[in-house]
Amino acid sequence: MEFPLAKITFCFIFGLLIGHYLMPNFFTASLLLLASFIFLFSVYFLAKNNKTIKFLFGLFTFSTIIFIGVFTIVIHNQKLNPQHYLHQLNKTNDLYQVELVIKEQLKNTYNNDRYIAQVLKLDSKNSYGKIILNINRDSLIQKAIVGSHCLVYGSVYKNRNPNNPNQFDYGKYLEHQQIYAQLYCNYEAIKTSSAFDKDLNYYAAKIRNRIILNLEKNHFNKDELGVLSALLLGQRQEISQEIIRNYQYAGAIHILSVSGLHVGLILLFITFLLKPIPNTKKGVLIKLLITIMSLWLFGIIAGLAPSIV
Repeated sequence: MEFPLAKITFCFIFGLLIGHYLMPNFFTASLLLLASFIFLFSVYFLAKNNKTIKFLFGLFTFSTIIFIGVFTIVIHNQKLNPQHYLHQLNKTNDLYQVELVIKEQLKNTYNNDRYIAQVLKLDSKNSYGKIILNINRDSLIQKAIVGSHCLVYGSVYKNRNPNNPNQFDYGKYLEHQQIYAQLYCNYEAIKTSSAFDKDLNYYAAKIRNRIILNLEKNHFNKDELGVLSALLLGQRQEISQEIIRNYQYAGAIHILSVSGLHVGLILLFITFLLKPIPNTKKGVLIKLLITIMSLWLFGIIAGLAPSIV
């Protein structure tokens, strides 16, 4: 605890918790942070000449870090954006025309293909925010591609509280990911544009799909391919509920999640490949850069799962 960064980290976490549970508005958080910075710098210059108030510098340092934590939560709260779709939803009308970009594919349910999407417009008004897109399953129609722009006409439902006491609060779980509603539609109600949002998610999805296509050429059956995709890429969308249940009963469900074990194995493999490079000053730097870039590339391909990051 004598290490300054440890104290600063705890103060920052404390500020995050205050921001999460009290959720002050942007003006209040900004004012508190600005005032704390002013006091911190004032005490810093005064403490140079007066050692009796030197302890105040530490006090205001910790308070500043706490308010930085509060401010971090506030600026990441998408609901405070006046263009967020939550402020545009009409309680008397649940049918909307939504323009959005597909960002990530989720595990499908029995009835729906599911995606995380970024809202661009709601009923032709500029909008903002993440939403879950549920599309009624149709095996004859090609699935949506990550990065594609879509115009969707469907029903929007805000997150709901659980129906039973002590039941898992899925709505609260989604809110922690800045997702506050779900959009339901059929494939016939979607118009896909030729434009693509070519960001990190788009290229990561392309690499994942290419790897899965190469695996399919080896004639794995559907269940085997689903397990392989989960083991290698952390993609559990195609695993049946029965297989997941079997892994749960066996106490081995964690095997289907990418984690530090995968990172460790890749690290060992890369280290083995880079052995011929000599351990000179330049060689060590080259090996370090290649290793870090390779690990981050794997993390991006695996969808930046928290267990990998």
